[in-house]
Amino acid sequence: MTITNVLSVLTPAILATVVLLSVLYRRIYRVGDRSAEQVLPSLWPLEAMGVKELFSPAAERHLRATLTDDGFRRAQQHRMVLALEYVRRISHNALVLQQWAAYETSNAETAGDSQRRHLSMDLIAVSVSCRIYCSLIALRLHCWLSATSLLPFQDLPSFEGLIRFGHADLSARYAELRRSAGKFSRFHDRMDRKQLVQSL
Repeated sequence: MTITNVLSVLTPAILATVVLLSVLYRRIYRVGDRSAEQVLPSLWPLEAMGVKELFSPAAERHLRATLTDDGFRRAQQHRMVLALEYVRRISHNALVLQQWAAYETSNAETAGDSQRRHLSMDLIAVSVSCRIYCSLIALRLHCWLSATSLLPFQDLPSFEGLIRFGHADLSARYAELRRSAGKFSRFHDRMDRKQLVQSL
């Protein structure tokens, strides 16, 4: 049996296993809508400037110019692992905000508050967009880490090829999420806007 045949058999099986595990994980650990009181304790801390600096092409060019080839390879792999952590936190925070906005949407519909419903729908849209973008970046980072481990003599990927999908980089999308959450929190008497923005 050739490698191509083995891969053609294993690939669907691996994908099916991943989908099954994902469904089970969501069924067991899924949290539904969140009230305002549940938002702040659920957010994961993130240094927004750290994200911007990590994904900066200038930072990568500096490392490439000042480090040896081995040093740059180690630094770049470390940056990829750190980027995955940042992406995981951003995606988590976007989910928390999406759940809060969904909770407030149903409340606004019940109360007939069209302005709050409109703002909560905006926050849901920004959150979903941010999560999709995070998934794309995480997938690419996982592929890069696998390739650099399995093919150590291959040229290292550049973050410049990672930071842009659809003309918006990750830090810009996260900034948009923070702005949308801050704007929405102004209309909520149980949410401290300043504390919310600082927690994101």
